[in-house]
Amino acid sequence: MTPGPGRKGLLFRPLEQDGHVTALPSDADALVAAGRLDRVLFDVTALLAQRYDTAHTDALPLIVERADGMTASSLDELTGLAEKSSVRRLDSIDAHAMRVGNGDLGRSWKTLVPAHGQRTKAADAPRVGLDGRVSASLDRSTAQIGTPDVWSAGYRGDGVKVAALDTGADQHPRPRAPPM
Repeated sequence: MTPGPGRKGLLFRPLEQDGHVTALPSDADALVAAGRLDRVLFDVTALLAQRYDTAHTDALPLIVERADGMTASSLDELTGLAEKSSVRRLDSIDAHAMRVGNGDLGRSWKTLVPAHGQRTKAADAPRVGLDGRVSASLDRSTAQIGTPDVWSAGYRGDGVKVAALDTGADQHPRPRAPPM
């Protein structure tokens, strides 16, 4: 593993579990353990599967939730590093969705994890999660509402102006670290 610019000498803990390779930097350990950083941010396998590598995207989408002990100016500093047009307020979960450009990821990290990788308390750090890609699955929902019967009767929705699709999405998404 090769540390990025300005992170020479940083230690990484490589982990392999369930076919996923994770590269956890030593200065993220405490924040991941405290549930402030989503472990998926360091899951190389998942990031590549979602095409969040430099070959496929120029920014990393994040969801940032302000911590109780965090000042508004600290949150503004962190969201200020995002592409201006991409910061959206998510009132329902009291957070921000944002895209941090690849060139600003290092500065964003230094804002999130001050010198020596430590904050006074991990609870003062914002909760940061990957705003991962999602896709709808029709595995159960169509059968639950009788769609196959309607399709077999020849109806295809021609002339329908409105349709509803239940994606099964979590109504209260919050960035969370998966169980270790």
